[in-house]
Amino acid sequence: FPSHDTATFRIPSLQENVPQGNVFSEDFIMIQTLPMIRQVALYGAAASFVSKGYKPFVAGTINRVENYLGFFGKASEGACDSNFITDLFKPQVRDLARYLGVPEHICSRSATGDVPGYNSTEEMMGFTYDEFEDVFCRLFYSFESLNGNDRLISVKEKIVYWQKVNAHKSRVFKNMLLLCKNDHSE
Repeated sequence: FPSHDTATFRIPSLQENVPQGNVFSEDFIMIQTLPMIRQVALYGAAASFVSKGYKPFVAGTINRVENYLGFFGKASEGACDSNFITDLFKPQVRDLARYLGVPEHICSRSATGDVPGYNSTEEMMGFTYDEFEDVFCRLFYSFESLNGNDRLISVKEKIVYWQKVNAHKSRVFKNMLLLCKNDHSE
């Protein structure tokens, strides 16, 4: 499927009515639309396998960092049947891919979000996957202090920022869990 740079279609009904400087710019529309189209195509392909007697599923691609930060689209990467890698850090995802025989050029590729102006997801987040893992593990597993390490303190501040910006994505799941917990029908 095309990335933002190679997309050639327009969304006239939205584009013509967007004021300049508004968050719903042409770039924003493309950023939101292309991953959704990919997901529709994946489910379409899965449906074609069902008609042939198979039991396919669409696997998610959200790793631990992206899940923790809410760095995914609810109607794109978040729309999947199962996400087996959601508890894995990025290096673990790469190791698993290598173990499964995924070609090295794919395993070592930088994650991108098809976002104009950014070369990688790490550039967009403002820190690397390794820096996230370092901060996360220090705070939640070893309880080491970040004192004196200005870079890691900056990463922690960015983590808090992204969690606040994307909090609406995790609320949906928490609300669904509450509904299931409170459902006493049999």
